[in-house]
Amino acid sequence: FPAACSECLADLSYKANSDGKAHELKDAVYLCDDCFEMQRIPTAVNEIDDYLTLREIGSGTGTVYITLQKATGRLVALKMIFMEDSGGKAQNRFSRGMRSMEKIIHPNIALLLSQGIYKGGNYLVSEFLEGGNARQLITEKCKGPVPPKLACKVISDVLSGLEYFHQTNHVHRAIKPTNIL
Repeated sequence: FPAACSECLADLSYKANSDGKAHELKDAVYLCDDCFEMQRIPTAVNEIDDYLTLREIGSGTGTVYITLQKATGRLVALKMIFMEDSGGKAQNRFSRGMRSMEKIIHPNIALLLSQGIYKGGNYLVSEFLEGGNARQLITEKCKGPVPPKLACKVISDVLSGLEYFHQTNHVHRAIKPTNIL
């Protein structure tokens, strides 16, 4: 699979498909080790399993980082979720939900790549989608109302993804501007 560092164009083909998912992530962004280190902004967590944090991009029910998957050189989004739990029920529910999400493939749903546990907290890894979220579209890019044609496109894409999601017997419990990418 042909892949290059998005900054210096170094060839990363030799590792881009080491997880077998490069063909599903045609728009993925790759960074070589040197370019990653030049862009890295220190965070509270510098490494989580096979992922090196590039920078924090959000927080809410957890903290979201742009991370570099060491094995592939691919930038991915990693969300650390800390939940209070009694007896592991929430942990089991999270793991079960993430396993079922790994099978969801739709152009309007971020692809879930992995999930795990780090220092007692759950995390999930999904494809990194450049461009920000709907909240940023309204407040930063459009600085107010979104042009009707663009708003209709965004809403149509969201509804297409949600329709597919519901058809696979899933329910999204947090539809909000920051979760619309």
